[in-house]
Amino acid sequence: MSTDPVAHSKNTSRLLKDAGVAVTLLLALGIVFIWDRTRTSATPPPVTIVEEPRDVDETPTIPAVRLRIGVIQGEFDDMGKLLRTLGEGYQFTNVDLDELINPATYDKYDFLLVTCGGYSNAWLGEAKGTESRGRGSFSARPEVWDKVASSLRAFVKRGGTLYASDWRFSLVAKTFEEFVDHGRADEGQQQTVTAEVTDAGLRELLGQTIKLKFDQPGWHSAAFKGDTVVTYLSGHYKSMSDRDRESPLLVKFPVGDGAVIFTSFHNEEQNSEVEIKLLKYLVFATVTAQTESKITKKMLEGGFSPSGSNLLSASAENPSVTRQWRCTKKGAVQFVLGFQKDSGARLRLTVVGPGGQRAEKEGTSTLEVDLPEAVPGEWSYTITAVKVPYANFPFTLTIGEK
Repeated sequence: MSTDPVAHSKNTSRLLKDAGVAVTLLLALGIVFIWDRTRTSATPPPVTIVEEPRDVDETPTIPAVRLRIGVIQGEFDDMGKLLRTLGEGYQFTNVDLDELINPATYDKYDFLLVTCGGYSNAWLGEAKGTESRGRGSFSARPEVWDKVASSLRAFVKRGGTLYASDWRFSLVAKTFEEFVDHGRADEGQQQTVTAEVTDAGLRELLGQTIKLKFDQPGWHSAAFKGDTVVTYLSGHYKSMSDRDRESPLLVKFPVGDGAVIFTSFHNEEQNSEVEIKLLKYLVFATVTAQTESKITKKMLEGGFSPSGSNLLSASAENPSVTRQWRCTKKGAVQFVLGFQKDSGARLRLTVVGPGGQRAEKEGTSTLEVDLPEAVPGEWSYTITAVKVPYANFPFTLTIGEK
């Protein structure tokens, strides 16, 4: 051991310094610990609401309910061709227009696509002249039109979905007269229209605008109005009388437990890639319309105001989709994933908030995630197809705020 007094003094000084540092560190750790405990007690961790999903193998066998789609093929619109590209889940039955005169026809289908075309002699009376596409113009047989309108209205009210395009405006207007906007009802020239995408969900798919090519004259605008009418596309166009007109071009409105979709635009050989996206969206909208109407009705009854809705689809090879949603105020928020019951599908909805809030539900029919105190900020939701009965399985995600 050293007996040097200088060395001994240095060692003592070093020990005192080391002890001081150690005490300082202990005090600092204590302060941090106390502060962290205080912060934790003042701000509790984000609430996690998770419904444990069952193992897929434990899911009982569910009878897959097929989509009962009837297509009335028109001369200027081939939606059957588009449906075939979507896969076996969209198998359909060709229905002759005259079958709509028989009330029993409507019991066979949940979805009726009445595409653009003329009417047979069974519907027509006396000749009146020639119309814009070189076809004869005739008066209507009131007894036939009244019978079809009555059956078609009953079909929609009990939960059916009617999709109609262009020249079928007269049939939709006759059946649902209370929605017709007579001031805007008109026919357009052959032209390309730059349509504004007015629905947020469709805008995410197509962008702010879309160019629609109307290659035939005499097409009908979607001149429907009312508090419950949702406009997806609207635009300015030249009418057959050479006037500048503005009107909706694609609308949807509920009637009873069902819904009506009308579009001025339809499927033709020259459709662009963007137009095909629109047409596929229309198919998905048709087969989810009843589910979405029920969700909206239930939300309103529960005091929620639907603030946004996305129409999405999934396949086995693309089983997951994620979207963002911005919450602007603190309060109760409801996320509802809607899809057909007893379809054979099993989906999972996962919602994650900016503060770490998390909710997850999984099931075989419409799922609801309720957050009583959602915080403002960027939220994300993910829909995962645990099991789907066919490719391009459609569903909707609706967000409601109180």
